[in-house]
Amino acid sequence: MGKECLSLLKRINAWRTEYFQSFPYLYAGETAVPSASNSFYASRPKASIIVAKTAAGQLVGYAACSSLASMDTFEETERNQLQNKLVNLSSYYCLNDIIIKPSYRGRGLMQQGIAEFEQVARKLGFQRVCLYTVVRATDDPRRPANYQNFAEPVYQKLGYEKSVVFTLTWPTLQANGCISPNCINPVVLWEKRLI
Repeated sequence: MGKECLSLLKRINAWRTEYFQSFPYLYAGETAVPSASNSFYASRPKASIIVAKTAAGQLVGYAACSSLASMDTFEETERNQLQNKLVNLSSYYCLNDIIIKPSYRGRGLMQQGIAEFEQVARKLGFQRVCLYTVVRATDDPRRPANYQNFAEPVYQKLGYEKSVVFTLTWPTLQANGCISPNCINPVVLWEKRLI
C-alpha cells in the first residue's frame, strides 16, 4: 500500500474517532482503533475504502468495506452468531462504516457511496451485500437531543432488508456517564442480494 493510501487511512480513522466521540451513545471511539483499522484495510485484498471529496480535495465522506468472512475483529461468539443465521459469510461484502460530514448530508452522497460499494462488491464476485446498524431505544437516556437516524430510511429505499439481530462488543458510554470498554451492543444486519 502506498504512502498516499496510508495517509488517507490515518485521516479517515482520526475523523472516524472524532465523529463517534461526538455520539458516544453509539460508540465511545478510541485512539487504539485507528491503527488496528489501518492494519485491517491495508492487509485485506478485498477490503476497500471509498471516499467523497470536494473539488478542492477536502474529505467529506467515506465508506469502508470488506468481506464479512474477513472480519477477524469479531469475537468468536459474534462470528458464531452470524454463521448460525446467514447463508455463507464469504458470500457477503460488508459496508462497515459510511460517514458523511453533517454539512454535506442531503446531497445524495450516502446513496452514491452505497452504489459504489455495491459496484465494488459485484466486481469482486460477491452475491450479497450487507451493513449493520446499532439498536438503541428512542428513549435511551444516553441519546443526544439532536440525534437523528437518517440512515435506515435510505437503506430501505435502496433495497436493504433487516435480516439478523446479533451483538458486537465495543467501548460505549453508559447511562452513568462512564465508558464501558467491553459493552455488548445489539446490532441489526441489513442485507441485499445483488442481481
